[in-house]
Amino acid sequence: MSKHKSHHDICKICRSQCCQYYALQLDTPRSYEDFEKLKWFLVHEKTKIFVDKKEWFLEVLNPCRFLTEEYHCSIYDKRPQVCREYGITSEGERDCHGSDAHIKHDHYFDSIEQIDEYTKKRFSRKSKK
Repeated sequence: MSKHKSHHDICKICRSQCCQYYALQLDTPRSYEDFEKLKWFLVHEKTKIFVDKKEWFLEVLNPCRFLTEEYHCSIYDKRPQVCREYGITSEGERDCHGSDAHIKHDHYFDSIEQIDEYTKKRFSRKSKK
């Protein structure tokens, strides 16, 4: 089985989840006002915020325009470099949604209520110190 085919098999297992969204790194919120600004993202449809290894990201649920109904990339040979590198460790192993390595974020927010709850806990801890 070619490496190219095995890649497509892995992508089909998870329905190409990595091609269903994109994520942009955010400045780490430090103040109550910073958290208030994060809520603006979450009032929009198809957005989420996650924290991974202390880094904050905005996740926009918007599929790639080149993803086919069979969950393949229609521009595979010309795909952007970020797509080529996604889900591969420095050791060359797969580390993506379709591999055995499951992506788990430190925190995941999909509503302003969740941000409010997190903010309340975070700032109540600081005031108790």
